[in-house]
Amino acid sequence: NQFELYLFWLTQYAFATRPLGKATFIKSSFDLRYHKDKNSDIYRESKILFEPDLVKKQLSEIFKCRSALVSKLKRSGMNCLEFDVYDSFPLNFSLKNKKLYAKHLNANMAYKLTQQHWGITQPFDRLNAHRHQCATYITTELSECHADVWLGHHIDGWDFSAPESTATISMLKEVKSAQGKWLKKLGFKLIKSPLI
Repeated sequence: NQFELYLFWLTQYAFATRPLGKATFIKSSFDLRYHKDKNSDIYRESKILFEPDLVKKQLSEIFKCRSALVSKLKRSGMNCLEFDVYDSFPLNFSLKNKKLYAKHLNANMAYKLTQQHWGITQPFDRLNAHRHQCATYITTELSECHADVWLGHHIDGWDFSAPESTATISMLKEVKSAQGKWLKKLGFKLIKSPLI
């Protein structure tokens, strides 16, 4: 679970997401990540970003770890209730009555586990402090327009997928580069699966 918690914070900072919850949808494919945070009354808030290399490598380790966990538990006679080993969403596992349960790790649960296991609290006791830190970083490093792309702000003319967008693929590449530098600056690194 702490390995999954690490993935949670890595992806929160990599993609400057809103706190993960029931309305969150994540889909990784090739080098891209589709991330839907929420729906407002009129719009569906979502973004497409390149997946930083560190995130891709860490996800690979997570998938290996999940597969190894399922194999080890099945060999010991335990039941593993169905879950997608290749889900990009961080998971939280629990064992009850010789059954392994997996559910998506939401922001409230992650915040509590981070305090409990690592003794770390979010600045200002807010679940979205990381998002504001990301916005400040990229605005300082590149521009407010890059921040809009990274955060998924749907501001006229800068939403990458809008029909009249002035954002470009090179802007997405610049954001990916900034994401990698940001993660390194924060001290994130690849952690190998503890079960391999």
